[in-house]
Amino acid sequence: FRGNISTCTLMTLNVVAVSRRNFYVGNYSECITLAKKVDKSDLKSYIQSQTFMYRSLIRKGSIQPAIRDLEIKKLCPELNCIKIYGEYLIKQLTLEESTDKIMNLTNSCDNMPEISNILASLIYINEQKYNSALTILERSNDLECISIYIYVLLILNRIDLALGKLEKMKKIDEDNIITQITTCLTYLRCHEKMKEAHKILN
Repeated sequence: FRGNISTCTLMTLNVVAVSRRNFYVGNYSECITLAKKVDKSDLKSYIQSQTFMYRSLIRKGSIQPAIRDLEIKKLCPELNCIKIYGEYLIKQLTLEESTDKIMNLTNSCDNMPEISNILASLIYINEQKYNSALTILERSNDLECISIYIYVLLILNRIDLALGKLEKMKKIDEDNIITQITTCLTYLRCHEKMKEAHKILN
């Protein structure tokens, strides 16, 4: 019986990991399909998979259907953050309203603590409020947060700082897909690192 529980949990964790990977590489349809297979009995994994599913729907342009679906559900804080983010994208909420609402949920996002920082920073980036985005992300050790932080530094042409932050990311998990993607994007901005970037792409 214990073995069955462990196998089931492992399968769920694998599905979440693959969903996350699919989201990061832009395979949104597969991410959505996989997320639907995660059972609600493992609440943390279920919520994490749902966040990637709804973020994938938004990235595919299905913002209003995603919001409507979220409105029907009894929302956890993590999914509420995504709903607010969607409402910002379709201009139902202003920059200030959306970021305030999302950041007010930060301490309640127990199953995916980084989601509020990720979504608030994406809103600031969309508004070209780069310093505000950096402020939100600068203390996080979450890989996606660090990746977005590096992305902002590259926008600001601070390649030196981006390379320094990338080293921190590699120390946390060099083999993670988002670390590999971020490494490639950063190296493509450095003439002396171009060959390494192409190796990663290949």
